[in-house]
Amino acid sequence: MTRFGLALSLALAAICCRANPDPAAATQASAQSTHDIDRTSIDASVAPGDDFFRYANGAWLKATEIPSDRGSFGVTDVLYDQSLQRTKALLEDAAGGKAAAGSDERKAGDYYATFMDEATIEKRGLSPLGPTLDAIKAITDRRSLSRELENTKKFLELVVDNIPVSLIVERVSDGRYLLANRSAETILNRRREDATGLTAADIFNPREAKLIIARDEAAIKKRGLLTEEHPISTKDGLRLFLTRRMTVLDDSGEPQYLIKTHEDVTDRRQTESRMAHMAYHDGLTDLPNRAAFLQDPKKKTPVFVRFSTVAGSRGSTEIVAFSQPATG
Repeated sequence: MTRFGLALSLALAAICCRANPDPAAATQASAQSTHDIDRTSIDASVAPGDDFFRYANGAWLKATEIPSDRGSFGVTDVLYDQSLQRTKALLEDAAGGKAAAGSDERKAGDYYATFMDEATIEKRGLSPLGPTLDAIKAITDRRSLSRELENTKKFLELVVDNIPVSLIVERVSDGRYLLANRSAETILNRRREDATGLTAADIFNPREAKLIIARDEAAIKKRGLLTEEHPISTKDGLRLFLTRRMTVLDDSGEPQYLIKTHEDVTDRRQTESRMAHMAYHDGLTDLPNRAAFLQDPKKKTPVFVRFSTVAGSRGSTEIVAFSQPATG
């Protein structure tokens, strides 16, 4: 997580909960805002009756590329990025010092400005850690050392457990899990303490374990970041996860650990798939519409979307299948 991203996460609650907002300012902002259809995304060269999806979104599809650091990109991603930028603007405005001293806005602004002031942080160096370092130096017996180590361990566990994604650390030499945070229990389908020392083959069904091990080996071979999506069985059924794998090398440059994060994107992908389904199927009969049959078979855009329920080892879920039209 970047410094800016962490600053946003920590300061967002305070900046969004300002007490006693100015009613006049809110009314003025509401009057200035406008709402309308995004006409810049429309491709007027496409007849709405032939392909309404292409008509409504054609210009956007032609002008937009999937960023190199992402596996997919859509309107939800655009809105998310805009939300980050607007939140950043709110915090920077609050950091300008215009708010009243002691107000929530001023507190959030001061916190954000302090956190982002890297020059001052570098200048102060380790001085803020002085009391902690002094406490370590003052340790004179084994009991004090044990107490300090336990406090440090609890602090690190608190940080790891509150990371808002599933986190798993695996030892490359034998594939055994060394660390998992609380969010990872959804994927592991057990307490994280019970997963320590186990392998993917011990935890998942044979089919899933084979897939996970193969992708782990691909990430280790790459010795870098590997990002992809794949289904995993959970207590809530089969879910689709965005998984990022990063290999950590030892002093000799050999793979030592594999860090994996998992983000559940099932609901997001199902929403996108349903939108694609609606574009090529009749709303009443659910049969392929005119746009589906007019679709150029040479294009890679999927035109038929099929929803079916697939049973997993721990439940079932709705999976989407794409197919191209048959060519004669």
